[in-house]
Amino acid sequence: MVSTSVGGDSCAMELNYKSKNGCPVFSMNKFFRFMQKYYYLWGAMLIILGIFLAFFGNKFVNVVIYIMGACAVFFIVAALFF
Repeated sequence: MVSTSVGGDSCAMELNYKSKNGCPVFSMNKFFRFMQKYYYLWGAMLIILGIFLAFFGNKFVNVVIYIMGACAVFFIVAALFF
């Protein structure tokens, strides 16, 4: 049996689940903490990628599609399995 409760205020809502398993099955908290810890590296990487796309995006369409697809897959997989 799973029971839920909603608490907090309008700015910081809190949703709690209780189940017989006792452990969270899925949590994004560790991934978001990792992203916040190294925000400057992610920002620098995205700026460099943006400059590359701004100057060479039209010449290397296949490379750009690959890079965008690879980044999307990386973030999705990292969010699911981190």
